[in-house]
Amino acid sequence: MTLQYAKNIIDRQCEAWSLCRDNYSALHRVEKRELSDTDGRHVTTLLHNPARIGSSAACPASERPCFLCYGNRPAEQTAIVHGDYEILVNPFPIFPIHFTISHRNHIPQTISGHFKSMLEFCDIFPELTVFYNGPECGASAPDHHHFQAANFQFPQADGKAEIACGQNFIQITSASDDFILEKFGQLLNILPQHTPEPMMNILSRRLDDGRKCVTVFPRLRHRPSCYGEIIVSPASVEMAGYMVTPRKADFDTITARKAKEIIEEVSLTTQEIKELCNRLSQ
Repeated sequence: MTLQYAKNIIDRQCEAWSLCRDNYSALHRVEKRELSDTDGRHVTTLLHNPARIGSSAACPASERPCFLCYGNRPAEQTAIVHGDYEILVNPFPIFPIHFTISHRNHIPQTISGHFKSMLEFCDIFPELTVFYNGPECGASAPDHHHFQAANFQFPQADGKAEIACGQNFIQITSASDDFILEKFGQLLNILPQHTPEPMMNILSRRLDDGRKCVTVFPRLRHRPSCYGEIIVSPASVEMAGYMVTPRKADFDTITARKAKEIIEEVSLTTQEIKELCNRLSQ
């Protein structure tokens, strides 16, 4: 699916659905602010997007119907069926092209048993980033298994190594899906264990040279201790360097130092990441 084809799908959905049309139009008015540390290194891009308040401050799944299940979706929302999944235009976008890839059955948000499908969607959306938010790592629907896909980039470690790490992420890059599947399975076993699965955000995309790059951000916490005072609930997009701030007051006042503190508080330490990477490379 090319970017133009994806855009045509979104345009058709916006024509038929006023909520979708309004929220995609509102992206043109999203304010951006680049934050850098005292050494001039980029920390994050702040995005003031008021429409995302429903996701950043979503009520618990037990208190609302599942909005990804067919019977609860708006009549205007259409779907493209692909195997066990339905590709839906995300009505609360962060980026101009933004899809939710929802499982056709109401099953919990877990990556176990579904990671292969995530890699397959990298082939379906070769120009997009396909990402997964764990049930306690920013998923707005922790009760219903899904991925998302959008047009944004994510950090990549230096060099051509198949296993590499950054300050708070581990990266697996290969032309072989089997290699990525094997290494990801090993990573699941050595990550700090949690119920129902290790806490993590996952981003993946197909590179220009045909390889696939999977970046895993192991998580320590769901939300930072400042949540409530500041409405930022880190998910894949925030871990990748785009911090969504639904409230204008947060957008105006968050500093580079505070943004770093938020991400560091919910992440494993750099030393822990290096140790995991070394074990995965053995």
